[in-house]
Amino acid sequence: MGSTVCARGSIATVSAREVVVEFGTTVSPSGRSRDKCSCEGSEGGRNPPPSGLPPSDRAASGGAQTADPHERGHGPLKAGDPIILDIFPADKTTRYYADMTRTFVKGEPGEELQKMYDAVLESQEAALAMIGPGVNGRDIHKKVSDILHEAGYKTLVHDQRPGEPLQEGFIHGTGHGVGLEIHESPRVSIADEKLIPGDVVTIEPGLYYRRIGGIRIEDLVVVTENGCRNLTNFPKEFRI
Repeated sequence: MGSTVCARGSIATVSAREVVVEFGTTVSPSGRSRDKCSCEGSEGGRNPPPSGLPPSDRAASGGAQTADPHERGHGPLKAGDPIILDIFPADKTTRYYADMTRTFVKGEPGEELQKMYDAVLESQEAALAMIGPGVNGRDIHKKVSDILHEAGYKTLVHDQRPGEPLQEGFIHGTGHGVGLEIHESPRVSIADEKLIPGDVVTIEPGLYYRRIGGIRIEDLVVVTENGCRNLTNFPKEFRI
């Protein structure tokens, strides 16, 4: 299989700070925050989300909450803690979904958190470079897992024991198809599924540790005849 190219898409580029503001979450210089959207589980009722984004189409978690990849988010955010923003809206006309995740820190992250972010970003870039027609999602997932394992983190591929769910590290697949359903085939995981032109998949490696927090970076790409096109033209800025 020859080398593939994942070109950039056309989604407008804005700053990381702008997306946090658009999400309705503010972080004060003192490290305290107020969620203007009143994320699911928070007190004080629910205000309309910005730009008509329904509460069901986004998740914003911070601090220890980010160690759970399924956490929707609630309560205050603190400077220095990881903030995971996951946006997955459906187009009102076509009903097709999009999916994007970014992780931010207000101020300076700790050394361990920075190391996790760097490892996740490296693994995602390696995965994006592999995507193309005929490539097996299992091989992409293996590559991501190898990079994270070599960086010192646990993965399902390397560390899961039969009958004992892995509780920390890289604890999910690398990606999944997106279309009329937010999760559909093909999967980029341990499943034996080859990519074909026209497939739209996420690439979203992550690391999760209760003591530190979580990191996840997610782009949405379409498989082309010669490689892939990255539809997520949004910056990966860790510090905001």
